[in-house]
Amino acid sequence: MNFQSVVVWTAASLSLAAIGVADLAFAKSGQGRDGIGGGVPGRMRIESKLTSATPGVEGHVRWEMRQDRERFQGRVEIPLPSSLIGGDPDETIVTMHLLRDRAEYATCSLVLDEPDPLVAQYNVTIGKRGDTTVAKHGQCDVDLNMVDVQPGLPAVQEGDTTSVDVGSTPNVWTGTFVKKK
Repeated sequence: MNFQSVVVWTAASLSLAAIGVADLAFAKSGQGRDGIGGGVPGRMRIESKLTSATPGVEGHVRWEMRQDRERFQGRVEIPLPSSLIGGDPDETIVTMHLLRDRAEYATCSLVLDEPDPLVAQYNVTIGKRGDTTVAKHGQCDVDLNMVDVQPGLPAVQEGDTTSVDVGSTPNVWTGTFVKKK
């Protein structure tokens, strides 16, 4: 290869690289070159803002997918002291029910986050990367037809509903999943 051929080849390579970088600059964050993540949506999120008749309690649930990762999170907060929590917040059982067309398809157990004298915060966080599912906080039973808990990541869809029980008080929070941008 002579000097002139090397210069032409280098210029052509740099031009093609610049075009590729320009294409990536216009793609949305978290998505592939064509803005679609190789056939998989670059990001999809559905959320449920939980509402309650009990004043001061707050909560939300979110399912999110980014390329090869999925994550399900739920959080509820109860100001202390509260009649919902009899005595010790550590001993209070908080359960989330996920329903599709009024049929329950998963149940999640939330766990108390770091102790706080003013608010009891209960969480469930489950993630999946590739074929590996990890429960960071709490757990979800994703096959209610089987005996015992079948842990996993719930297959949440837009339009699904959720309700949260605190101890023996049912439906403290309720909500419906909607798609977020």
